[in-house]
Amino acid sequence: MGNFFRDPRQPAIALALLGLSGLAGVQALARQTSPIQTSPIQTLPIPPVAEGPVMTAEEVKAELFGVEVVGDDDGRPWRECIAPEGKSVLYKDKMVYHGTVYVSAAGYQCFLYDEQPGARWCWRMIRNGTDQYINELPRSGSRQTMRIVRKKVKECSGEALIG
Repeated sequence: MGNFFRDPRQPAIALALLGLSGLAGVQALARQTSPIQTSPIQTLPIPPVAEGPVMTAEEVKAELFGVEVVGDDDGRPWRECIAPEGKSVLYKDKMVYHGTVYVSAAGYQCFLYDEQPGARWCWRMIRNGTDQYINELPRSGSRQTMRIVRKKVKECSGEALIG
């Protein structure tokens, strides 16, 4: 049974076998799995409890712009570059998305992508160690991990993320 839960491609089946769903199921599955390595993105397990408080708008602005980050969204690794002015390039699921990032007055980091017209993704940022964060969608409670891998980024390109 232990080997089954180490397969990150089977989260839905694993949750069903555990008899769990929602955030409790994701947390239980996260405790059963270990981080996976997918070149060039290192994924991070979702911790069951956040270590820090939800960040304020000022804190998010200070840390989110001019960086390159990697993360894990339900077993799907991603990499994103966010330029100082808020232009972003996301590499996820073998696709490149070009967008804009802004921080709302309430402190949510919001992402708009040209390839997804009309969609807006706004996450709460929770500090989880040095340069590590948990992003949470408030309505669903869905979480993903994020880690800063490069700071002082001046501009972003899709080619740099893929290569």
